[in-house]
Amino acid sequence: MKFFSACATWYSAGLPALFCLFALGMPSHAIEPDAFIPPDTEFVMNLRPRQILESPFLKSQGWDVLLKTLLATNDTVQQILESTGIDPFKDVESLQVAAKGQGPESQVLAVIRGKFSPKKIAKVVEEQGENSGAPVKKIKENGITLWELKTPAASLYIAFDENKAVLASTTKDYLVTALNGGFKESVNTELRTALEKVSGKEGMWMAGVITEQARKGMDRSDDLKPLADKMESWAASFDLTDTVKLALDMYTKDPATARSLKDLTENKFFPFLKNLPPVQNPAVKKRMDTMMKQLKIEAKGKAVMGRLTVDAEMLKSLLLQ
Repeated sequence: MKFFSACATWYSAGLPALFCLFALGMPSHAIEPDAFIPPDTEFVMNLRPRQILESPFLKSQGWDVLLKTLLATNDTVQQILESTGIDPFKDVESLQVAAKGQGPESQVLAVIRGKFSPKKIAKVVEEQGENSGAPVKKIKENGITLWELKTPAASLYIAFDENKAVLASTTKDYLVTALNGGFKESVNTELRTALEKVSGKEGMWMAGVITEQARKGMDRSDDLKPLADKMESWAASFDLTDTVKLALDMYTKDPATARSLKDLTENKFFPFLKNLPPVQNPAVKKRMDTMMKQLKIEAKGKAVMGRLTVDAEMLKSLLLQ
């Protein structure tokens, strides 16, 4: 349950930090929200682990081997993977999390797509419930088989889309609707706007609307308070091939707000990024200077867009520090 709570609160709690990470980008076309994203969603994240793990850069650093070694030496993880029959490096295509609200009242729907054995996973879930003293309840709702795991905070429901996906949610109705043809109603206008720069092919992408709680957080900042009521949504993406590409787009209600946000970012956040501790190695300093010059931000209509691309040699030289 901690995972679902974290996903439900991250997008607003971490919003101010996003202004410090203006980046990312490659030309893209808008992603069409899939049928497993509830229409009242305020935040959605999608991760494609296999795409990242198979990237030329990650393999060149040997990090894929390191991760496999770490998993292989963890007895608990190995036991779970063997029991469920899941090979995380081959079977998992994507992890998607959609959330609305925060805290105990949050509604979260997580979808793990790939190749799975529902029988094996269900057996492990039931055994874990028995071992923890909180037996798992198997129920049927509108033709959908669900497993209910009771926790001190709330119930967690798990279901399967044949052998193609595992779905988990804090809201039973989410699973029933998702597996009975999906959500027919599309997401709200603000979230759809945020998805316009996301292709869905990135290694990781996130998008969210500016909630009232996020606005309250912005109100505590003298710099952001004048803009709080005029911010609507945001999207960020990360891609890793032989380069690292980062992007962040902020969407506002009018061009004037976008220009103000651009100026605020350049005057308040860029100086922080550029005034980093001095680097002694001339070659590394040159690469860092080059990278900072590649950090671009522009206001275009109602949007503020940040872009950054870091090549493998530059990233390796920075990691050595």
